[in-house]
Amino acid sequence: MMVRAAILISLLSAVPVSAQADGPLARVDGQAITNSDVEVATRLLGDIDQKDAQANQQGVIDALIELKVVARAALAEGLDNDPAFKAEMQFLRERALRALYLRKAIERNVTEETIRAAYDRQVGGLKPIPEVRLRHILVANQMDAMHIIDGVKHGQRSFETEASKSLDEVTKSNGGDLGFLTEDQIPTEFAAAIKNAKPGEVIATPVQSAFGFHVVKLEARRTRPVPTLEQATPQIRHALESAAGVEVVTSLKSRASIEILNGGPSPSAPESGTE
Repeated sequence: MMVRAAILISLLSAVPVSAQADGPLARVDGQAITNSDVEVATRLLGDIDQKDAQANQQGVIDALIELKVVARAALAEGLDNDPAFKAEMQFLRERALRALYLRKAIERNVTEETIRAAYDRQVGGLKPIPEVRLRHILVANQMDAMHIIDGVKHGQRSFETEASKSLDEVTKSNGGDLGFLTEDQIPTEFAAAIKNAKPGEVIATPVQSAFGFHVVKLEARRTRPVPTLEQATPQIRHALESAAGVEVVTSLKSRASIEILNGGPSPSAPESGTE
């Protein structure tokens, strides 16, 4: 705890003076705790509950007060010269440098232009995709299926109510809804049955599969549009950033002289995250 406290205090002390120009939120032996300190601590601690902003801020302030008190005690005992402290500080320093280097390298490689180019390659040539939304009720035999079809078609019972008796445990609780499906996702047995059906229509003939007999309803048809550049950008950016991070690390390792002295396997490229 004392080592972690001293580390966090030293990190907070590294925040530029201009960033600490905000008013004090608390003082410990005359040393101010500011909004900037709280922002840095929140980012570094990472496990603070974000639901209640005021309670969250007070929790961070309380943690900083404790950290400052314990860190001062650690410094008074000279623990900043302890080998364990220096080793941990060296690790944190290298980790921070790694994160900053990768972040800057990724920013250079992943630009609006590269995102646009990736979109044009991967998405721009796609065509709108037809989809259908289906509901079904699975029963054991054809007679039961026909009984349901007749009842639904003549308004004696609703499809959703009958679906609650379905043998399909996954969809029985949501009215038999299979959601929107593309052509290659539609069960083979259903494809021919719904080919000429209209939205809202219950197929007149039960559809047999290896699981039993299905009462099928075509709920809707639609065409899924091709994602716009704006819609696709977050996913493309994430993929490009991940690839760029791996490429940077792989390139650096290929140029470094690396010796594995314990007989273990060669180190693999680390994850590309910058934190």
